[in-house]
Amino acid sequence: MTDLTQFYGDKGIVLDKNFAFTNTSQSNSDLLNEMRSHGLLVEYLDISGSLVRVPVGAGPSNRPDRAGELSGWYVYNQIDQNFVCMYGNWRTNLENKFTSYNPNEMSVEQKRDLQAKLDEAQQRREEAKKSKQDEVAIYVNEKFESAKDVEGHKYLTDKKVKNYGLKTINGNLLIGVYSITKNDNGILVSDIKSLQYIYPNGSKKFAGGGEVKGNIFLINCEPNDLNNLDNLYIVEGYATGASIASLGLSVCVVFSANFCLSALTRLRSIGIKTRFVLCLDNDDSGVGQKCANEVATAVENCVVRLPSIIGDFNDLYLQQGIEQVELELLESKFNIRQYAIRNLVEAPKPIEWLVDSFIPLAKPGIIAAVGGVGKSLSMIQLALGVATGGSWWGKPIMQRGSSVIFAAEDDLNEVHRRIEALDSEGERFKSQYDVYVFPIPEQKEPMILLREEGVTSQAQELVEELKTIPNLKFVCFDPLQAFTTGNISSSNEVGQLWGSYCANISARLG
Repeated sequence: MTDLTQFYGDKGIVLDKNFAFTNTSQSNSDLLNEMRSHGLLVEYLDISGSLVRVPVGAGPSNRPDRAGELSGWYVYNQIDQNFVCMYGNWRTNLENKFTSYNPNEMSVEQKRDLQAKLDEAQQRREEAKKSKQDEVAIYVNEKFESAKDVEGHKYLTDKKVKNYGLKTINGNLLIGVYSITKNDNGILVSDIKSLQYIYPNGSKKFAGGGEVKGNIFLINCEPNDLNNLDNLYIVEGYATGASIASLGLSVCVVFSANFCLSALTRLRSIGIKTRFVLCLDNDDSGVGQKCANEVATAVENCVVRLPSIIGDFNDLYLQQGIEQVELELLESKFNIRQYAIRNLVEAPKPIEWLVDSFIPLAKPGIIAAVGGVGKSLSMIQLALGVATGGSWWGKPIMQRGSSVIFAAEDDLNEVHRRIEALDSEGERFKSQYDVYVFPIPEQKEPMILLREEGVTSQAQELVEELKTIPNLKFVCFDPLQAFTTGNISSSNEVGQLWGSYCANISARLG
């Protein structure tokens, strides 16, 4: 039996989040009971391995499916004498895994088979989710069109803001959640993909199963105005956006700080070059500031303007007046007040290390030395260590996962020889993780990620593909200069663009 304590710990605790299951049982009845407890109306199990959509019942914060609606789903796969099932409820954003395996007793082969089944189920889930989102988009468009114009509402009164394109139904405000795309004629168009409901007491929810992440709501501008603006002010919620819009400024609502990166990346991908002013919330948790700083690092031409108080810019408006909001947005170049040490109320987060006290996790960096000293070999050694465990340059490797090395100088045979020399005992074959070495000399064309004018489309596609690799912990470009047509220096524009691109990879992959 393979010693699995390196994966699960001495006490059998599952350390890898990919194998953290909500429950384990030998009984299909237990699975059915658990799915039903989460609202899925499942009468019997379809064990074909296909994605099955089912209706869902009412919950504390969601209505039940109506006739023809299928907001629940599951994928059931049989493996040997056991099974694994992924299931979810789009109305509650639930997603769970259930297996008859005890993960602490699985062999490496069983784990690989299990992961393959989970990957297949995830792909089917994404396809079904897109189909569900398309259905919801039709429903919410019809609902928004039939809703009434807003004549007055308690929420708007409480927040002291105006109506900018909202509608009302059953006493609740409706905000369209729009996808901005470019049509075949190069014109930017918007389509409603979901709705946000705001109730008179201020509570909010989205239409179940709709596409929200990455989509937006614009105030004081239309999609084709975006590239004609000096600034676009990015906010989390409607009240904050309406407060800023009262100053005559153009606003983009992204609905959550955690959706900000996705939304702004989409806008950049369709050619929006306007400067983004990140006006996220200065909340007690620090989420707004964290997300704003991550976005400003990952997306070009962004500045951060957090309110000087704990809260959002609507709170600032209500407490100190619209003049203070204008002062902090328009006259504050560096927004120094957001860095008051009185806001640092929690213990600082410890550094997450890839290599203990040497290489931090999810941070771009450069290993530099004269030619011929073994940098490429050392990078392969690090990648193998991340996959199999151990140390690097005498320091413990703290994270386990997969790695990608883009090798611009070595073909696959040379890479193979180096790997064989480093791992003659074949430890890599026992690991659940992989090392991917992409040999540039064997490709039909060079991989150019950066030119003097900016990041290439090839670079953007690469980030999207890297996102599909589970547990990706380490990405290496060897050597760096081979992936750009410009001279990389930390002091020139090309070097700064490369640093921004690497930071984007780090932020997107986490």
